[in-house]
Amino acid sequence: MFSVKGIAQLTGTVPVQTPTGGFAVEGDAYANTPTAGIGDWFADYSTYPGTGGSLFNLDGSIIDPNMSFFLQDGWKGGPVDLTVFATDNKINQNPNDYYWTRGDAPAKNEIENVGVHFTYGSAALGGNPDDLWCLFAGDRMVTNGDSYLDFEFLQKPLTMVVTGQDSQGYDNGKFESQGLDGGRTVGDLLVTIEFHNGGVAATIVIQRWELVGSTYKYVVYPNSNFAGSIYATNNTALTNVPFDAFGYNYYVVNQWAEGAINLTQVLNLGQNPCYSLSTVFVRTRTSGESGTSQLKDFPGGPIQLNLNLSKLAVHCPTPVTLPSCTSVVDLQTAFSNWKDGFSNSGGIEPVMEEFEDLQGNSVNIYDLLPPERCGGTIELKYIVTDYCGVTKNCTSSFTILPDHDAPVFINIPQDVMVSCIGDVPAMTELGWTDNCDGEGSVVGKDESDGKSCPETITRSWYYMDACGNEAFASQKIVVHDQIAPVFAPAPEDVMVSCIGDVPAMTELG
Repeated sequence: MFSVKGIAQLTGTVPVQTPTGGFAVEGDAYANTPTAGIGDWFADYSTYPGTGGSLFNLDGSIIDPNMSFFLQDGWKGGPVDLTVFATDNKINQNPNDYYWTRGDAPAKNEIENVGVHFTYGSAALGGNPDDLWCLFAGDRMVTNGDSYLDFEFLQKPLTMVVTGQDSQGYDNGKFESQGLDGGRTVGDLLVTIEFHNGGVAATIVIQRWELVGSTYKYVVYPNSNFAGSIYATNNTALTNVPFDAFGYNYYVVNQWAEGAINLTQVLNLGQNPCYSLSTVFVRTRTSGESGTSQLKDFPGGPIQLNLNLSKLAVHCPTPVTLPSCTSVVDLQTAFSNWKDGFSNSGGIEPVMEEFEDLQGNSVNIYDLLPPERCGGTIELKYIVTDYCGVTKNCTSSFTILPDHDAPVFINIPQDVMVSCIGDVPAMTELGWTDNCDGEGSVVGKDESDGKSCPETITRSWYYMDACGNEAFASQKIVVHDQIAPVFAPAPEDVMVSCIGDVPAMTELG
């Protein structure tokens, strides 16, 4: 622990992944100037052509809302300032005792614009891809006097709470912190840009929240401990910006400052991989003395972060949909490939993974069988938790489209009528085809109505495929004798003299 002030201007190109080309800390807001190919907060390619990228669009919109923040505040003479500190608020004081209200801050402590961006080191520019960087910038209303701009990095959330309204109907309230040690957490970081009256360079001061004796307080660390991890400068020339700057579109010399800090190196995250960063709180204060300096103005409120410092990521396969009747071999291959598509990367070892179905029941993916060929869906939630308790999840599904196509019988015989039962056609097998089962044949069965002249026999065939789709076919066979009997030729007529001469009765066929 040391009590030394920060050192002055540390300009250069920060070797980070975003913006493209690294980040230029030189007091200018535009990429590709004064050097083409280097990124910055904004890019005006028509005026400053080059490959250097930007973090914000010229209209102030954010390119990556998960990693970048652009805060704007009211100011005396401009829009109403809804957020200034109320009462007595010192730096080392418990944040749960801070209060805020509408009002005006002293001109030298008045802030309007703040930019914050998180990114990782770029190997192509000589950086370490595992290093988390924070790029930051802020302004002040006037340059006649010393000004102090704090960027406080907190491991636990710090939020604003509305407790009432003033006489004009504007909200006021207090802060609530989940910090574990005096409202903060040991290891929290405070980075301060100091603007000096009449100076041509801003300085940067780094402090950590420590337990000193029986008191928690911020303790200054020398910047020499973090060579290559800190950049900072004010603007040394009139600086044009694409946003309002206290009623103008430019800053005069020493009115705006920007910087960058390698949080991984400064916080020694390599030895503390489970460090969590929940909140960034940007505000102004009256002096460089931590014990007596009063907090004055802040833009909007503490920034709530959702950064995954462990870089844990989960990867779920693209959902698969197969047609009905997919062959067993193709189904098994596709299902195996789908299961192999669940993976994770990053995270602090050991990393645990589990699977759940839609009802939240645990699933052993290694024993999991594919859906039935007749149709069905398996949907899994993939949950991964690393050593630090960081949890990520994703879902994917594997679907077999249902088979609703019934089998089709081939060459169904026509209904027939026969005169005699002996003329009823012999029973035959009737062929069928099916989109999934292929083809085959089935023997029919006869059912009589029990009547005669006519008697109706219904001959039917039935087949159900493997997916439960049914096919029916039938033939009506009517047995109906409509042909009259025919006698054999009768004897010829005869004439006899006596009754006794009548021929004897004979049967006629």
